[in-house]
Amino acid sequence: MNSTHIGMILLAVCISLHGTSLVSAEEPSVPDTLAISIDTDKNVGPCYRFWTVNVFTSQHQFLEDRFARTLKDSKPTMESVNCVRLLGGRHDQRNNWFKGVDEGGKVKTDFTDLVRYLKAIVHAGYKPRLVLDNVPTAMSTIETMNTYGNTNPPDDEGLWRQYITKLMRALVDEFGAETVTSWRMRVGTEPDLYPGHWTGTKEEYLRHYDVTVDAVTKVVPQADIGPGNILNPMGPQRNKWGLDIIDHCAGGTNAVTGEVGTRMTFFGISFYGAVGRPLNLQESIGKVRDRLDRYPHLRDVSLDIQEFGILSDEHGRRLWGNDITEWGASWYAAVSDVVYQNNIAEVYEWSQTTGGLPHARLHVNRMLEMMAGGGRVEVNRTGEVDGRAGAIACVKDDRILILIYNHHPQRDWKTGNTITITLKGSRIAGSRRFMLNQWTIDRDHGVWAHEMYRDCEKAGLKPLPNSPIYGGQPQRRFGSEWFDILADHREKYEKLASLPRTITDKTVSPSGGELLLTWDMPAHGVRLIELVPLER
Repeated sequence: MNSTHIGMILLAVCISLHGTSLVSAEEPSVPDTLAISIDTDKNVGPCYRFWTVNVFTSQHQFLEDRFARTLKDSKPTMESVNCVRLLGGRHDQRNNWFKGVDEGGKVKTDFTDLVRYLKAIVHAGYKPRLVLDNVPTAMSTIETMNTYGNTNPPDDEGLWRQYITKLMRALVDEFGAETVTSWRMRVGTEPDLYPGHWTGTKEEYLRHYDVTVDAVTKVVPQADIGPGNILNPMGPQRNKWGLDIIDHCAGGTNAVTGEVGTRMTFFGISFYGAVGRPLNLQESIGKVRDRLDRYPHLRDVSLDIQEFGILSDEHGRRLWGNDITEWGASWYAAVSDVVYQNNIAEVYEWSQTTGGLPHARLHVNRMLEMMAGGGRVEVNRTGEVDGRAGAIACVKDDRILILIYNHHPQRDWKTGNTITITLKGSRIAGSRRFMLNQWTIDRDHGVWAHEMYRDCEKAGLKPLPNSPIYGGQPQRRFGSEWFDILADHREKYEKLASLPRTITDKTVSPSGGELLLTWDMPAHGVRLIELVPLER
């Protein structure tokens, strides 16, 4: 290392923020260092908004005015509503549009309320997406109601075809062909999850897909349609045939037309993380891309993550509503980096708030929203760190925005990492000074959950047996008395839950045509850095 470089390091902007969680015996005593180089002249693609779709299993709620009014607070990033289990086969007996068969063998339907649901979604300012499941129980002789309802294929695919055809005609009559064509449609959910979502065989699903696509496209020829999101290709499940859907759509024999292939405008996977589990999203995407790339005409098919979240805590207990701490924020930032690197079009969301209070990872969305519309620039990394660390950078208008993250799979990991960032390019060399602003997420910034747990302890609330830690539904840990804690301390939690600006208008200067910045990052932390040129 030359003397100039050493001098630059000594003059670097150093921002040290440390976590306060318990130390694990395996931790290193000295933080690792990651060196990141950012070339502000090399555009690698846009900062696009991949976080605008939310999943709903109960669409009737949109008929309630109060529910629709609360959505801006509870789902602040939502623009589209993915309507799951829309067509019947439900435990709650809702969505029973199938009314049997007449004497001539024609399907009888009544889609009046389904149309009302969709009109309410549109009226609330959102765009519907139609998940064409479940099969109505009356279409299956064997009525096996599994975790997510009737998961059997129809006894007669001809009746199902009539059902879908009548649905599409009802939608076109009400909303118009152009509007319905713009609504994405998905044939089922996790067809390779047996028996939770599909108790038929792979061959039965492929036929079901062909029949459904044919029925839809006979009414809406240019429909945006694809198969149910498959399970994580790197997951532990044994029934791994989801990727075979790609082979069928690309080169298999269509069960309806007898021709080669079936329309597929997108492909989706599920991806759920867990506290304590390393992030393997890159490997999962790689498996899907490898299969799509076998077929040149499918290489540009939109690839999405259509079920997503943090599913369990460090004890393997189910989290409802994701993790709400800084762990979830740093995990999501690491996911976002992988999403951009692999051009994942969309990542569907479930919960982002609790009682109107934002989860820490929602702040990552807000950081990314500040970057949206900018041009991502090249980021290169050298060095090894414990866990995952990195950066997403963009140029937007005349500013440079950098999202820095550090994440460790273990929640109780205390040792952080040092991240050095070197910025270069004409924007750096051409400016004498920059104004630096920073927004911070870590245990002490943008997180209300830890204080809430302390308040519950002070109030004498005991955790329920086998209850999850830091889930988005605290009543599952502390019982219904938690709502009293929320009411008593809401104002305090709202202040803690805000995304704080931790540096304002700090002046930094390049040296030798480069700008060097250094951060000591806690084990779970995210920073958004804004650099505004002051002099050229």
